[in-house]
Order: sequence, then structure tokens, then C-alpha cells
Amino acid sequence: MRTPKLAAIAAAVAPLVLAAPVARASAATTPPASAPSPAAAPVFTFIPPKVGPLQVIIGATFIGGQQISPGVNVSTPGTSLPPITWTPPSS
Repeated sequence: MRTPKLAAIAAAVAPLVLAAPVARASAATTPPASAPSPAAAPVFTFIPPKVGPLQVIIGATFIGGQQISPGVNVSTPGTSLPPITWTPPSS
């Protein structure tokens, strides 16, 4: 039947499959020549998004035909922040 053949194939292939990651892990022990030097610290830059004007209008509140609250109209102007840069401290 097929079961003994499959078991024999699995027994023959298993050591190769298990040894492949070990061979790959030990192959690259030195960094590539194009890697940046550790002395040069990267500079990170964050550009905040711009926010346009916001406006919220809440109408008057009436209960039993009587005006309880006249309503609210709140608005804010748009804003933006300058870019933020950060250089990590060198160790």
C-alpha cells in the first residue's frame, strides 16, 4: 500500500527539511558591504497632517413648546504644525 512508501519518503526527507533553516541561518554571519555604518544615526521626520476648519451646529432645544436652550454654534479655524525631526542619540 501507499502508507509504507509515504512513511519511508517522509523519513528520508525530514532530515533535509530540518537542516535547511540551520544552513540558511549560519550562511550569512557577516553584514553585507552596503550596510550603513553604525556611527551614522538616522534622522526621523514626521510631517503632521493639516486640519481644515471645523464647525459644529447644535439646534435649539424645545420641551413642551418652551425653548430650553438657544442652541450652539462652535467653529475653529484650520491649523497646521511644522515638521518634527528627531535624531536619536548616538551611543
